[in-house]
Amino acid sequence: MKIKIIIFALFVFTVFSFANDLFVFKNVGILNMDYTWTDELTINLKSDENVIFVENAEYYTVKNGNLENIKFKIIGSSQDLKDTLNNFVVAINSNPIVLKDSLNPTYIYYYNNLLGLWCRTEAEHLNDILNNKVFYAKNIKGLVQISKPITWDIFYNLKENGDLFVTYNISGNLDESYNVYLIDENFPIYQPQTQERALYTKAMAVSADVYVPEIVGESAIVNFGEITPFNGSFSKVRKLGTIKNYEDINYLNINFYSSSFENNYLTIIREFDNTKDNGLGVPLIDGKVYIFSKKDNKEFINKVSNLPKTNIDSKVEINLGQSWNSTADLYILKDNRSKDYIDRTFNVNINSPDKTKIVITGQAMRLLSIKGDYLSKTENSDKIIIYVQGNQNLELTIRSDIK
Repeated sequence: MKIKIIIFALFVFTVFSFANDLFVFKNVGILNMDYTWTDELTINLKSDENVIFVENAEYYTVKNGNLENIKFKIIGSSQDLKDTLNNFVVAINSNPIVLKDSLNPTYIYYYNNLLGLWCRTEAEHLNDILNNKVFYAKNIKGLVQISKPITWDIFYNLKENGDLFVTYNISGNLDESYNVYLIDENFPIYQPQTQERALYTKAMAVSADVYVPEIVGESAIVNFGEITPFNGSFSKVRKLGTIKNYEDINYLNINFYSSSFENNYLTIIREFDNTKDNGLGVPLIDGKVYIFSKKDNKEFINKVSNLPKTNIDSKVEINLGQSWNSTADLYILKDNRSKDYIDRTFNVNINSPDKTKIVITGQAMRLLSIKGDYLSKTENSDKIIIYVQGNQNLELTIRSDIK
């Protein structure tokens, strides 16, 4: 099912976008090329590019291209090569194998598959040797996909006034311009590619809002727009919004099966609503976040944390580290077990003048009773959330059904 979702995310744009779109997954780039009926099609490939899907063709093959324009000298067998080279040899490529004599860097040595022999040529022809794969297809129509060694990552800058900036960074090498889409998934490049994938080509279009993530299926997809040729990295910065209200509060996580403890330091989190009313309201992709503060009117990075994957209309929690002066005690008062359920009574003691978020996690839970002062509570079968203000002592009785 997961593979189908990723495939869906890849093909969702096909009918609605221009040819030669590049879909950059976390681990690889996938180039989409859509062809009308063509008797013969030839595409030159680099050594690190591979054909991963052909929608419809009488037949196709990937073979070594011709090197007619390269002048070379035949060395011979592997033994002949060994006799020719000095002892100091550098392998400058592994597929195909290309060697260089470190004492005489003018020449490179490569294995000529057509002749079945080792050859020598000028070092300036290295690029021609490495990029000599050719994709050939006959009577082809539809989609051709080629993988490229392109990856991407993301990080955020969160300013003290609530401004949230995102930076998308693409790493690799592109020698042409493409319309680029970033997909927050790894592409299953080692999974067999079948005609089933073509079923997803007429799904739905992604928003034209550039640099803002959109959820398609279970994937977050970013319309990155046009990208020009580069070698190394290509980055774009976008302001996602200004968070109007956020709080830095204490955080305590308790598992249903937790044991008693005393004087545990509380974690501090920065919490805010990911809503349009609060100045944001966009899907947030998991990534590193640099949190800025101000001192003497000078802005500086105060914390480095992680901004978790968060959908629209959900709460965002950013871990700011441990508190210096806020602790919690937990005592298990009762633990009753039957064949159908487990009842546990917890005494939670918060030692802090500040606001605290208490989260109890488990399975098939129900909050049977709560004693003590609290601001609010929410619950479902796997999570109970309680907010308290200041020093508080709560007694909670929770039942977990055994299935």
